[in-house]
Amino acid sequence: MRLSACITGLILALIVAGPVYAQPKFSGKISGGFQAPAARDNEGRRHLLKGTDAQPLGNKLFEITAPKVTSFGASNNVEMMIEAPKCIYDSGSNVAYSDSELSFKTTDRRFSIQGKGWRWDPSVSHLTISNQVVAFVQKAALGNIGEPATRTNLPVKVVSESFSYDGAAATFSGNVRVTDSGDTLTCGQLIVDFQNPEGVQRIEASDKVYLAQADTEVRSGHALYNVRENIIRLSENPVWKAGAREGSSDLLLLNRSNNTFVAEGNVYMKLPFTNVVSSNITASANAAATNRFLEIHAANFEFTNASTNGPASHAIYRDNVRAKYLETELRCAELNVYFVTNNQLGRIVAQGDVQIISAENKAFGNEATYDVATDRVNLAGNPHWESGEHGERKGSSKTVVLYGKSREIFAFGSVEMTMPSSGPASLELFQGKTNQPALPATQTTVAQTNAPTLVRIQSDVFSHGGNVSVFQDHVRVQDGQGSLECQLVTVFTGASNQVQRIVAEKKVQISQGEIVARGEKASYELSRGMIYLTGNPEITSEGRSVEAEAFIINRNKNTFAVLPGKYRIKFPAKTKERASVH
Repeated sequence: MRLSACITGLILALIVAGPVYAQPKFSGKISGGFQAPAARDNEGRRHLLKGTDAQPLGNKLFEITAPKVTSFGASNNVEMMIEAPKCIYDSGSNVAYSDSELSFKTTDRRFSIQGKGWRWDPSVSHLTISNQVVAFVQKAALGNIGEPATRTNLPVKVVSESFSYDGAAATFSGNVRVTDSGDTLTCGQLIVDFQNPEGVQRIEASDKVYLAQADTEVRSGHALYNVRENIIRLSENPVWKAGAREGSSDLLLLNRSNNTFVAEGNVYMKLPFTNVVSSNITASANAAATNRFLEIHAANFEFTNASTNGPASHAIYRDNVRAKYLETELRCAELNVYFVTNNQLGRIVAQGDVQIISAENKAFGNEATYDVATDRVNLAGNPHWESGEHGERKGSSKTVVLYGKSREIFAFGSVEMTMPSSGPASLELFQGKTNQPALPATQTTVAQTNAPTLVRIQSDVFSHGGNVSVFQDHVRVQDGQGSLECQLVTVFTGASNQVQRIVAEKKVQISQGEIVARGEKASYELSRGMIYLTGNPEITSEGRSVEAEAFIINRNKNTFAVLPGKYRIKFPAKTKERASVH
């Protein structure tokens, strides 16, 4: 996007060349060679016009053959020359014009321009070239606009249908094309404004502006380069593309002084997902991700240190940020993207009302940090989540950690989850249980009761990966009919996230009304509707208790049973009753 570098040298030459045709009234021989009196411009340069012949045409018109203008600097050194096969000179209006070709060049060969059909009116300092304009500028002439002059001698080429110069602005019009090695600028019109002695002030391109540099392309309706501020402003729906990356906005600002790139209004960017995954992903996985993209919408975007060999870059998306990859969407107030060496992505930080949405799953917090190397997302600041079509399953904790590729979730500190007490993804530990005392029989029918609406699970740690969810340390599961306490609960799910088996371990205690069941392990097989309580299990109710090797609750049949083998029934001590059965 070196818009200024493509045309500034050409304007420097125009500043020098401008007053060439501002001649005093023609005098001297009109045939056999002539020389017009020398003239000086406002900058103190001296211009000398010579020709091989000058023929009068009447009405103060003269046809000059092989006109040549030489311009001398203040130290009387030759600075530039203009040549043409012929021209018409109006001695009355002091206007020169011709349909012939025009050739201009500086003696140091830094600038030259050619064209066909031209007119010079010194009364308004106006030079026009009407056809086939071709200008060449050596890069060594481009070092006065805030960047060092280049050392290469390869020229910048400017082609247009016409050219106009009025003493304060130079305008290239009609299919303008500026080429600088592999870089290209095209537009319908290119205007360069300057002041003496300050030089170029601004460069303006309009009408289907197109900039191309290496694999980067920018299109817009208008581009304005402010030389003093060293900022390029692209408006009228700018869009850009760099390789597989794409973007658009209402306004695009390129600050060349501090290597900052700013987009404002309806910012949209499309990035290949391979740019935001860790470097240790396999080659086959990379190939599979080639056609996958991360899409980002925001009100504003800023990219600092936009260079490949400078300090690490930093990108900021602000206001109503939405980033989407496949089914997952991230929403936040501000998204910061930090790059490491060679512009490789290192870390992404989302701040302010963060939401991570994937299908029916949603996670919320005040800040989310994604580390690319570890593929880890830390969700902090009142993190909580919900899932289900209507968000019926909810959870919260002090900290949440997510791993994208493995789809693992970890929650730490004051974990609490609520979910429906019935349905394929609920725990259903207490549905259908009676509030009557346990009976000392090998099998009995349990009365059916109304199902509670919610199950609440609390623990210190929660993790989920694949088809396994684990609640650990100080686990408490509670619904309207009872509670479960233990140190570890593992939930196994199958297709469509349906719960298949629930296992509670370590100091298990199930309480419902006056009934308390204890053991080291409780296993619930949902497909069979069976709960197995093992590990020295004991069921107590109103002072009476039953001990056995295992208890079985058949939820489908609403029955309770003791496995064949030894069991013991205990009665309150005041009745002196005690029975053992073998």
